Amino acid sequence: MNDRRTFIRAATVATTLAPWSLGYLGAATAAGAATAAPSSPPAPTRPAVVDIPSPTGASGLLTGGNTAGLFAGYWQTSSSELSGFVYHGGTVRGLPGNSRPAAVSEAGVVVGENTTRYSREAFRWNRGVYQSLGFLGGTPSQGGQSSTAVDVSDTGFIVGTSTTNTGEQHAYRWSNGTMTDLGTLGGPLSSAVAVTVQGRVVGNSLTREGASHGFLWSAGTISDLGTLGGSSTVVADVNNARQIVGTSETSDGHSRAFLWDGGRMTDLGTLGSDLHSEAVAVNRLGQVLVRSLGSSGGGFLWIAGRRIPITSPLGPLELLGLNDHGVVCGTVPSGQGSHAFRWYRGRLTDLGTLGGPVSTGNAATPNNVVLGSATTTDSPFPHAAFWPNTGA
Repeated sequence: MNDRRTFIRAATVATTLAPWSLGYLGAATAAGAATAAPSSPPAPTRPAVVDIPSPTGASGLLTGGNTAGLFAGYWQTSSSELSGFVYHGGTVRGLPGNSRPAAVSEAGVVVGENTTRYSREAFRWNRGVYQSLGFLGGTPSQGGQSSTAVDVSDTGFIVGTSTTNTGEQHAYRWSNGTMTDLGTLGGPLSSAVAVTVQGRVVGNSLTREGASHGFLWSAGTISDLGTLGGSSTVVADVNNARQIVGTSETSDGHSRAFLWDGGRMTDLGTLGSDLHSEAVAVNRLGQVLVRSLGSSGGGFLWIAGRRIPITSPLGPLELLGLNDHGVVCGTVPSGQGSHAFRWYRGRLTDLGTLGGPVSTGNAATPNNVVLGSATTTDSPFPHAAFWPNTGA
């Protein structure tokens, strides 16, 4: 098959922490495209992919971004070292230490964690200013203090997990310089997963009996979301309408994706004969992205009681991201590897790679840009990369 792809390669960047300008080297086509017979029908094209290479050739990944085109990610410089960065308009700026960005808000705030050999600390970055968020407690001895940040709302609330003075790890919410301990459901451990613009927090906690249950924290009160009849629940996401999604054990021992809305937990089911499913994300429209685990090899977008299948004849899909427009991204089998894809309203688009066999669609921004990584023709290590929204 005549497989024509468009690549936009970024020039190698400098190794300092000053901003790096990525000058595009132009477009190229895959080998064989120029030799196609004139009478052949046009080959399908793939959307352009923008490369953000590491200065040292390390593997990279984009983890989050916003409508303004501010993207964040990291390069894995060694087995224990990371180099975080932010990208905007062709310029890359390094983040201090071993920073791993986790989320980017529409207001341009980046959050994540900065790791050392024995500890980690949550951070906040905004317009060039890097701020360590501290801890709920713990001792400054080796491994005695740690915190992570996993989500940030457009109104500035940050959530994550931190050590406490009692030696436990608790979910927290950070706002205006204050880190608030959200407590637990009776056990020694809780962790935050996501936060709404109103400051409501969802996450997971051990109960007094040792089971894992999802929680909703609002106005100082932590509430157990319950289960679908089994012993455990794991929360994955929440939207600003306080619709919560995750995975829960049923009374017959199956794991099922759920939607919690107004105090009621609904089993979202599976595809075909699959027995298990798990929710990945929920958007502002209440659409839920669900992985169906079994022979179906894919999943579905749950919309008001309907399951819209997301599958491929090429093999099992990995569903990784959902945005507020219903755009889904992930990976799909392709030849000798797997490729990033963008799915919208029943149409799945293979996004291709930077010339190598593998790419990953890790997240979709609010304006449908797919963020992830892709391999090149001359290296097995994936580069941080993104696919602009070209309508393809």
